[in-house]
Amino acid sequence: MTAVDRLYQLPAVSGDEKDVRDYLREQYQHLGMAIVQDRLGSIFAKKAGQHPYTVMISSSLDESGGIVSNLREDGTLEFVPVGTLPKEAFRYQDVVVLDRRHKPFPGIVIAVDEALRVDIGAYSKSEVEALGVTIGDTIVLEHRTKYLQPHLVMSNNLQNKIGLALGLELLNELKDEELPYHLCIGGIAHSVTGQRGAITATTTIRPDLALVIEASPVPHYQEEACYIRYFDKTLLPNRQLIEHLEAVAAKNGIRLIHEVQETGTDGAFIHKSLAGTPTVVLDIPLKQKTPFSNIVNMKDVACLKQLLRLYLQELTIEDMRRYHFERLVEDDESI
Repeated sequence: MTAVDRLYQLPAVSGDEKDVRDYLREQYQHLGMAIVQDRLGSIFAKKAGQHPYTVMISSSLDESGGIVSNLREDGTLEFVPVGTLPKEAFRYQDVVVLDRRHKPFPGIVIAVDEALRVDIGAYSKSEVEALGVTIGDTIVLEHRTKYLQPHLVMSNNLQNKIGLALGLELLNELKDEELPYHLCIGGIAHSVTGQRGAITATTTIRPDLALVIEASPVPHYQEEACYIRYFDKTLLPNRQLIEHLEAVAAKNGIRLIHEVQETGTDGAFIHKSLAGTPTVVLDIPLKQKTPFSNIVNMKDVACLKQLLRLYLQELTIEDMRRYHFERLVEDDESI
């Protein structure tokens, strides 16, 4: 199992992302990176640069799931959904209940008089209590990863985890590079429950530039292309930043497709943080999306990784100052 495959298997219900966070910390330290965390659980690798400017590349750390809300006398568990999924999406799904020490208890979501409950094989409330399961324990879908083709992967919540995987690979490729700025790459906690972690992560890192990696269904999908958001309901991206990415893509023969999305991302807060942070959202296209599982073409991930690597290698402090609308000595008066 590769490092990325291992990442796909780890549970990370919003507010209980410990397994993914610990795994990323281990991988970041293995690459020789410093660790930056906020107090909600977001985690980033920091590659120190020559100047105090900071670039932040973020993805969601967490995933949708559930929380045990009541132990019934018949041994079944009531629960509430956490994240973006309606409760009905859990009907008849194989799940895993994780106790406070993350001991797993496999189960299935059943319907009793249209009420959804989790059955972990217990026959009474006292039996559930003896197992150590209690109110507040988290519930995740049973994680399964399959390769439909060598480059097509299907797994649970890839929508959130594929950006973390891309970040790990990008850090590995850049670990020996000398960059003029600090580079922070990682995952934002509490993202699917209202982008709460975006506030604390941005306040901790204090970026001068932010690139948000999202995975979404896209209209008119094209293989091996990069998708850049021109608009969603929560963010108008920095135009100079977009133009720079377009120039890097054109110069290196990378297809860059402009898109508009309805839903927002962590960029909604990031671009409004501090004195304003130049921000853009780059989408990894999902070939298929169901409430729990997604299909991703790894050729698309490699394409975006290439664009990011080339852009970061070219990016200068002067570029970031231009994004901030600072006037440079050589600037034309019309700018």
